[in-house]
Amino acid sequence: MKYILKNNKKVELLKSKIELSDIEDWAKEKGIDLGYQREIDSLMNRMEAINNMANKFIINTKEEINGFKIDISTVEINEQYNTAEKIEQIILRFDRDILAIKKGIEKDAPKFYSEYKEVLNNVPKVEYIFDTNVDGFADGGYIMTGSEKIHLRDINAHSHEYCHLLFHKPFMEKGIVIAKPNWIDEGIANYLDVVYSEATIIVMEDIFDYLINFRTYEAESERLVGDEAKMIDKQLELLIENDIDVTDIEEVAKDKNKRILENHLKFLSNVKYRKIMGIKVNEGDAPMDLMTEGDSMDYHKNFSFFNYLVEEYGLEKMLYLNVADFNGLTYKEVFGKAFEELEVDWMKYLKENIKGIESIL
Repeated sequence: MKYILKNNKKVELLKSKIELSDIEDWAKEKGIDLGYQREIDSLMNRMEAINNMANKFIINTKEEINGFKIDISTVEINEQYNTAEKIEQIILRFDRDILAIKKGIEKDAPKFYSEYKEVLNNVPKVEYIFDTNVDGFADGGYIMTGSEKIHLRDINAHSHEYCHLLFHKPFMEKGIVIAKPNWIDEGIANYLDVVYSEATIIVMEDIFDYLINFRTYEAESERLVGDEAKMIDKQLELLIENDIDVTDIEEVAKDKNKRILENHLKFLSNVKYRKIMGIKVNEGDAPMDLMTEGDSMDYHKNFSFFNYLVEEYGLEKMLYLNVADFNGLTYKEVFGKAFEELEVDWMKYLKENIKGIESIL
């Protein structure tokens, strides 16, 4: 009110004619960002909350596009402070990541986006289930093929799991048959998450913190000794050698190439670490050169392979594989090179673009 009176709007104030522009001008003068408030207002207009009889708190959207249903235990909620704000922030970040992924596809794979725009922007409403125990599934979360239920143990897994849904369910509902092998499904989800989402930066920051301080964190444990500890040191050394500032996450976040490079190092280090631990790693095999045989490669090693294929052949080409007919389809037909040749090119690419990578291959 002081602002309005100061600007000679006493009459408007008496008539209760407060314009939104007045509030915005006041906020600007005070250096207050109203963006968050606008987001919350939009969020509240989208939602309804239901407290049912099974100790569940259900948050449900009123619209279908980017819609969701969240299932949370009220027992857990009652033990937390600021629960509403936490839920708001989670949902808003989910929205931002979904939007960033779609905008990224539109920018980097414009032909694919234009052809499948209606499908990508009409995703069935998602049911998010926050699990404390995923019963043997991946720690981060999972979605069963064809389902609309995304189980999350770690909210930072959202954008990866959402991509699994995005590139399957809405296409099938439009009568577009999706039969891609698992290595492409996982590769798409990993790449889009890494390059466009906020979630991957949060995970990256946690990893950087652990790499820097792991000796302190593991001080009371003998779990990491000898070659295992050396492998963690090596991962940090390679990041620094490749100009990734582990103390400046914002710099990494805004650089697509550094996001991808960190992704290569993270998963290839993971593969090397498991080898050191004596765990068998599948190197990949496609004796008939069939693309369906790509599932033989280790899950994490495949992320690096897929990233290479995107960098070499383009995101557009890789996304079109989502709708390809894989009956007898070979690597040679798609990429002009057999699987074994692509593996050689991939290793060459890594050695030419990532300093010191030979030490973990």
